[in-house]
Amino acid sequence: MLRSFVGALLALAAAAAVTDVDGVAGAAEENLAPPNSPTTRPSTPIAWGLRTDTGVGVGALPGSGGIAGVVGYAGEVWLSKYLGIGAQLGLEYLASISLGSCGSGCSSASALRVSLGPAVTLRGSSTASFPFLSLSLGVAIGTSRYDYSCESYVVNCPVDYWHSDAPALSGTLVAAWLFHPGGAIGPLIRADCFKFGDSSYGSPGSGAVACAFTTGVTMGLGGTRRTEGSGATW
Repeated sequence: MLRSFVGALLALAAAAAVTDVDGVAGAAEENLAPPNSPTTRPSTPIAWGLRTDTGVGVGALPGSGGIAGVVGYAGEVWLSKYLGIGAQLGLEYLASISLGSCGSGCSSASALRVSLGPAVTLRGSSTASFPFLSLSLGVAIGTSRYDYSCESYVVNCPVDYWHSDAPALSGTLVAAWLFHPGGAIGPLIRADCFKFGDSSYGSPGSGAVACAFTTGVTMGLGGTRRTEGSGATW
């Protein structure tokens, strides 16, 4: 009788083992992944982005126009797929161009400024390519120079010279269209403006503003909050 009882237990254990194997095989066939499997983790929005801008164009200076060149760097933390906040750093150079003789008088100006300020950025929803708009307001430091001169034959020339290293308010607006050939790259147009004059003697005016209007290329990359694998580009 004891043999019969032991045989019955062994038969039940064998049946349970077969049932477990069949269950695991069925789960594998139905691609049922455990709850903590990486394949069930959803994609998350962009967490951060870095960008560099380069451009050349024209400069608008007090009393004259000229040339301009800009190099910029920016970083954003994305609050959503469409909105990011961060900071923008820029290096701007502007110089006036004088054509021909000064005659009875002409002015020239130049500026080399580094600007830094917080930025708000908007972008489109497409992942393949999207428009991009960023606005930054901050402060610019560096040197601004202005002078007014005449030809030597002019007797009563109001010769004037002024330069300043004082910080000034600044603003930057960047509009671009980014594509994804493995990274993020695209054309841009950019405007950088700052207060040129101040209240010191010889200043071209306390309200004078200098601006650089440039076009060029922007390049960037970004990362996500996903824990599996490496960060992804924008």
